[in-house]
Amino acid sequence: MRPESLPSGTVERGSRQPQTRRVLVFLGLVVSVLLVAAGMILSRMPGNSGAQAPGENGQGIAAGEVPGGAVPTETDAASNTLPPAPAPDQSRPLEVPPGGAGQPAGSLPASRVLPEPRALLSLPLPDADAAEDRLVDAFPQELVPPVPGSRVISSSVASSGNTLQAGLRAAADPAAVLEFYDGHFAALGFQPGAPETAGGVTTAVFSYGDSSVTVTAGGSVPGTGTEYFVFAVLRAGL
Repeated sequence: MRPESLPSGTVERGSRQPQTRRVLVFLGLVVSVLLVAAGMILSRMPGNSGAQAPGENGQGIAAGEVPGGAVPTETDAASNTLPPAPAPDQSRPLEVPPGGAGQPAGSLPASRVLPEPRALLSLPLPDADAAEDRLVDAFPQELVPPVPGSRVISSSVASSGNTLQAGLRAAADPAAVLEFYDGHFAALGFQPGAPETAGGVTTAVFSYGDSSVTVTAGGSVPGTGTEYFVFAVLRAGL
């Protein structure tokens, strides 16, 4: 006969205790199955630290590799060595194909042909002389001629050793002066310098070895118009 009431905290025998035990056993089996399945999945995933890479021994070291970054074995080194390059034949000159060395194929562009070096003056040099309204007799007008059509105001020459100095003062249009001397000295092989302009006066220098000619054009003088000046320092010999 079942008692109507039990003391607080008393478990009724033969009813709830066996049922609770069965539930715990079932949960334990489920957890065990889940753990086994998870382990199988993790073992098959790529990059698993427990998987042994091909060519490695049981300690995870590749075959032929020494810990600490040592060089491979002689067998591996021999298999990766390229054959030596053939030695150049000393009896045959090196050949460069057309367009090699960064140059396009075809003929090279034509370069400027400079005149052969020559003696500008020969010894003996003339004595000093000066004249008004004309060129002195010994003026080197083959090398330093006045601008065609210009009016000579004065000229002079002076020499020392193998050096001749020649001066010319004349009147002409400044543009015509620079154009004439640019072409004249280029034909003789003189090298032009960069012209400089200040206060409306332009100065140009032409050089040939140790010789030089300075041309100044643009100065305006009352009564004579626009003037230009030529000062030449010429060396005898090369």
